[in-house]
Amino acid sequence: MLVVEDDSMVRHVMIRTASALGVETEAVQDGKTGIAKLNAQSFDIVVTDLKMPGLSGLELLEQIKSLHPKLAVVVVTGFAEDDEEDAVRAAGALLLRKPFNPTQFKAALTWAAQQVGARV
Repeated sequence: MLVVEDDSMVRHVMIRTASALGVETEAVQDGKTGIAKLNAQSFDIVVTDLKMPGLSGLELLEQIKSLHPKLAVVVVTGFAEDDEEDAVRAAGALLLRKPFNPTQFKAALTWAAQQVGARV
């Protein structure tokens, strides 16, 4: 799994929770680095923040679906406009609202794993 999150504390919680589930996780702090990672390595799941400086999570989602359409994507956000929520859902991604707890994050990872035929 690849985590793309600009907030280091949230990124750490995601990594720790995924690791407890046995999910191998790499993490980066911005969308441009996320795209570079996706083009260099193989991932099944991407978890990305929606609001990030530079390349936003929505822009990242659009590129992922264009370049790697089989990836399962979870988009996390503290706030999203209605059109952003619609775009996330239209792309087949799951929207997870911040603040979330480990149980909610685990449920999102389970959903993502099911999308790609994996288990967590």
